Amino acid sequence: MNRRLWLNVGLLILVAGLAWLAYEAPGLDGREDTGLTGLSPEQVTRITIRRPGKADLVFRKEEDIWWMQSPVRVPARAFRIDSVLGIVGAQWRGRYDVAGLDLGKYGLDEPQATVFFNEVKIDFGGNEPLKQQRYVRMGDHVYLINDTLFYQLQASPAAYVSLTLLPPGNALMAIELPGLALVNERGRWQATTEGVKLAPPVMDALTQAWLHAEASQVTPFEGGSGQGEIVLRLSREPGELRLLLLQRSPELVVARRDIAMRFHFPAEQTRRLLPDEVVPTMADTQTPS
Repeated sequence: MNRRLWLNVGLLILVAGLAWLAYEAPGLDGREDTGLTGLSPEQVTRITIRRPGKADLVFRKEEDIWWMQSPVRVPARAFRIDSVLGIVGAQWRGRYDVAGLDLGKYGLDEPQATVFFNEVKIDFGGNEPLKQQRYVRMGDHVYLINDTLFYQLQASPAAYVSLTLLPPGNALMAIELPGLALVNERGRWQATTEGVKLAPPVMDALTQAWLHAEASQVTPFEGGSGQGEIVLRLSREPGELRLLLLQRSPELVVARRDIAMRFHFPAEQTRRLLPDEVVPTMADTQTPS
């Protein structure tokens, strides 16, 4: 083997060694290919998120549906819950034994967030910026996991509220709109407002629009007056939804005062939910908060 070949072999070994050193942080006891918690997302039925200076977020799975339990009770947005559940199976690069560690060095003396999956507790500390990793503590070990998972825990309560207006499993029993009331009589919709007659296809379209209404976003509601009230009577929990009509154009905005949240619907949904030919333009009278 000539000198140049030996040199090339030596360089390959050196590059491989440097790559290994870059990958394995000093002090870590190896890499594990299983998920962080050993749980599967299907096994998790309770999630609690704690963040300094903020109210706890508590979620519970009921009949395969995730509900926010605190700070308000409302169906949770599946996308957000799935993102948080990504933590249970997070891949970790290695781990430290907690014994003898200065937790302050890793930001774990005062965690920036704590999440419980059932009874499994995970504290989130500081980050390792070079490799975009985050230090987390679970039990007697500190792990390094993908830093992006930490930011799933920072969303506001409104971001966790389901965009679907009606809680799952509900049927509509009655709808009260400004100037129009409809009731479901044994599966057939009837207009009960005096002097109002609507063709069955019109009522069906209107009731289906409310049954499947899905907001583009949910934001906090801090009080204020409205242009009227919309009442949706339901077959199951919570029994009825009272919606304060805040705005009709350019988007429809209604508020649930019981949970202090606003639901925003794009203009195309507004035309189906409050069609001008069925529900006249709202009067200037205001409904107090």
